[in-house]
Amino acid sequence: MVNFFNFGSGKPVLWLHGLLGNALNLSSIAKGIDGNHFLLDARNHGRSFHQPGMTYKILSDDLFRFMDKHNIPRASVIGHSMGGKTAMYACCTRPERFEKVCILDVAPISYTFMMNQRFPELRQYLEYMKSLHLEGKSRKQIEKEIDDHFHDHHITALLSSNMKMEKEDHYIWRIGLDNLLQGLDDIAGWVNPDGRFTGEVLALSGGNSKHTIRNPLLTDKIKLIDFYTQIMPNTRIQSVVGAGHFLHAEKPKEVQNKIKEFLTGS
Repeated sequence: MVNFFNFGSGKPVLWLHGLLGNALNLSSIAKGIDGNHFLLDARNHGRSFHQPGMTYKILSDDLFRFMDKHNIPRASVIGHSMGGKTAMYACCTRPERFEKVCILDVAPISYTFMMNQRFPELRQYLEYMKSLHLEGKSRKQIEKEIDDHFHDHHITALLSSNMKMEKEDHYIWRIGLDNLLQGLDDIAGWVNPDGRFTGEVLALSGGNSKHTIRNPLLTDKIKLIDFYTQIMPNTRIQSVVGAGHFLHAEKPKEVQNKIKEFLTGS
């Protein structure tokens, strides 16, 4: 089953996190916005089930099953990174199920080249997690090992957020590591869905992000907006100045205000 938590009332809003994230990642943004909010753990993440398959068709099918199970005929959806790609694929596959779509710093393109050439650390994180022995160690000891290896407290926080304690001083990874490693090329990649979504789409992009505004695929002839409008013609892009890929964590109030304005139309 897909794990989730829910709060608020009014129109349903779905929130989808990125790779190695969980349902809590976008909660502080959601809490300041009116709506009946559903924050989901993707498969192989958080407290959701572990199962092979990380294509965006599969992740979209998981989302549709969740909506059907919880009697959500139509909703707005906000997704970051992997969750943003899931949102884009889903809304183009079944446009009648979605009202508005907000994408946080990801485009409907393949990032495989960038992952291999510019972000090899994504695979390194997963491989390191798989090799790290957690048994018999306290959380502090594990976090120190991660910090000593990567020398970056942001990475330490990201990786350690994926641990859970089975019993005292006995931690395990809560994510499906093998499934994520096997599916990493699918997560980075992209295949356009058959349909299009003609509803309103807001793409929020970090002003310093290589995933969007500073993407090396962009040229004088290829604009960022062109990637979106192939499948979502009613897309507008707003840049969050000074933010990178994790714009919701770096500029939370600005991101929250932009999403709130988009959803309410005010």
